[in-house]
Amino acid sequence: MPHRRCHEPEPFATGEMNQPSALPSRTNEDARAGGPRLAVLAVVTAGAQVLLVRRANPPQAGHWGFPGGKVEPGERVEEAALRELREETGLTGGNPRVLAAVDLIEETDSGSAPLHHLLVAVRLDWLAGQPKAADDALELRWSRWDRLPQPCCADVDRVAKAAVTGVRSCP
Repeated sequence: MPHRRCHEPEPFATGEMNQPSALPSRTNEDARAGGPRLAVLAVVTAGAQVLLVRRANPPQAGHWGFPGGKVEPGERVEEAALRELREETGLTGGNPRVLAAVDLIEETDSGSAPLHHLLVAVRLDWLAGQPKAADDALELRWSRWDRLPQPCCADVDRVAKAAVTGVRSCP
């Protein structure tokens, strides 16, 4: 079972965040040795439902989670969430808002240092398109936030609840 910890950011005004710096590319080996690998979750809702994909690739392959992936060097998390949503589902999103952050720390079988991902959940409005699973998703579906398919990726339940109800809860 991966370790996880949910972080709730303080609200911020538009333009308050610093501009991104150019960062070197990191590999999974870097994430084991040098700290977390930054990734985003694109959280889209329709009423009481959230858009989920069943992951085809690690980490947590076969589990249900939000569309998402790594943040490219020099890319803001909001831009990365919009890009990942478009690439994985064909949807156009807008009005990105940072919702939460999730630490995903997976132990390895080989006994080497754990693989650590910092996942920033970004709430997006659905602007256009019909959802269709891309090649990195086994399938895609809308699910009620309180009746999620199983197995789910780390903290999907908490992030889904926060996105739909506005109620944030961290362990």
